[in-house]
Amino acid sequence: MGAVNDLSSCISNNSEALRSGSLLFALQLGAAWAPAQTTFVRHFGGDGSDIGFCVERTADGGYILSGGSETDGTASMDMYLVRTDAAGNEQWSRTFGTSMIEFAYSVVGTADGGFVVCGGWAGFGADTLALVKVDATGADQWSRRYPINVDRSIGYSVTEAENGDLLCSGFAGPYGAQDAAFIRVGPDGEPVWTTLVDLGANNAGTAIRSTADGGAVALVTSFESYGVDGDIGLVRLNSSGDTLWTRSFATPALEDAHGMTVAGNGDVLIAGFYGAVPADAFLMRTDANGGMLWSHTYGSLDGHDEALDVEALDNGDILVTGRTQPGADDPTGMLLMRCDAEGGVQWQHAYVEGIMAASQSVCVAEDGGFAMLGYTALEADSTFDLLLVKTNGSGFTAIADGMGTNDRRFDLFPVPADVSARLAITGSWPGPFVADLLDAWGRRAMRLTSFTGTLDIPCSTLPTGSYILLVSDAQGRIGRTKLQVAH
Repeated sequence: MGAVNDLSSCISNNSEALRSGSLLFALQLGAAWAPAQTTFVRHFGGDGSDIGFCVERTADGGYILSGGSETDGTASMDMYLVRTDAAGNEQWSRTFGTSMIEFAYSVVGTADGGFVVCGGWAGFGADTLALVKVDATGADQWSRRYPINVDRSIGYSVTEAENGDLLCSGFAGPYGAQDAAFIRVGPDGEPVWTTLVDLGANNAGTAIRSTADGGAVALVTSFESYGVDGDIGLVRLNSSGDTLWTRSFATPALEDAHGMTVAGNGDVLIAGFYGAVPADAFLMRTDANGGMLWSHTYGSLDGHDEALDVEALDNGDILVTGRTQPGADDPTGMLLMRCDAEGGVQWQHAYVEGIMAASQSVCVAEDGGFAMLGYTALEADSTFDLLLVKTNGSGFTAIADGMGTNDRRFDLFPVPADVSARLAITGSWPGPFVADLLDAWGRRAMRLTSFTGTLDIPCSTLPTGSYILLVSDAQGRIGRTKLQVAH
């Protein structure tokens, strides 16, 4: 008991530090370099801006990249497709577009060795969902536009079904009244069916994956519009495009999610961000029927973190990529994080190239490392470069961690909390700590003490709202994170 009193005295003496301190985004170092794994950093594009959205590994161990490219020195973007070898050296590149704006948001390799890109085509005066098919050398095979709605439609994700059909997700309709749109087309691009789903507000189907029964599971984000905050949901479709079920995951705060994959056991993994700017990276796991198993957020109070893509690894671990900015004065870097099957962080790295960088897609390399695709600005007022970064299996690459390292990390879950929440501190922790929970007005709602790296916070009697958790140990080390309560 005396130790707790001494600790409380120490906390009281450091109250000013508690008010001013902030927890830097923790970056946990992994194991040593693996000699057999190559690493590299590659820039692609011309004099204009070039942005990467999707990377996939090719059958020969190389990579196929999709995005957008300013090919004519104007603000017009074209669909951009690049194929590289395993060392990241360009083999060929293609652009597709008009004098207006086109993007290739997703790419998938097909069973015949070719590739299909999915995105939006503005050549008709209004954005139209588009698919373009090329062979293994980048030569044209076919291109199709799918004007699902006369106002606007965009494709965000494409995948190949077992029979060679293509499944695509996006949205259709005017802003403020968008429906999530799902289409199935044959291997030649001929439409099979179209399904629209409305989960409320401004909907978009941001990711889709085929299922063993010939159907699909799709991620839907309801964007903030007309006073309605963003929420996320799942849609399950059968092989005919009929909706089997929908699930919505709504909280008082804004959520946005573009990353989704299906684990080997059929569970669904969803990656995004939670809260308004500054936000936290967000990771959720559901079962095959869309029932939530857990959700976690990752980040610091003063930083902005987003998870933009997620991959399920063969051993059950989870790989997450996105972007991270520890504080308002810090640069934005690519984020790569490896978690266990329960979402616990094993290691994470941030990579800064130029004045800022962000990763929007990740895939597992043939040698067991990881390839991230995104973009970077090398200096102020410069254009963007499409950026491909290859790490080894521990997340190390030719770009050093650009924001320092720290072996301590705070994770708080579930999000939001109802009956209780658990704070987990990973990394070294020298002794007991005290946590003060403050409400939105800075008033202390409760004080809790823990002698381990975890702390359970009772929430059933707390009013719905946002809280700040201030943490310190006897040495005065300070951390703080956010807690959202909803009943």
